[in-house]
Amino acid sequence: MRGANCQSRGRNGTCESLYRIRGVEVLAVTRFDDNPYPWINGVVMPTVWRKKFGRGKVFFSALGHGPDEFEHEAMREILRRGLLWASR
Repeated sequence: MRGANCQSRGRNGTCESLYRIRGVEVLAVTRFDDNPYPWINGVVMPTVWRKKFGRGKVFFSALGHGPDEFEHEAMREILRRGLLWASR
């Protein structure tokens, strides 16, 4: 994203922005080590969160990179619970 107001740039020049969203309830985090990118060593990033938004609800999950990951019961359970909470 050339010309974007980036908080940081990765080694390949891509824009790596983190956004702060107030009032979220963080349900899970990812803790990064320095493999394969040393500049993220020690970073703790929310990966599953929920938030009430006006009269609605938002559930967010950054878990999984492909459909085969949902073969794991824990992944399906996180998604099931999040969607159930958001739908009530």
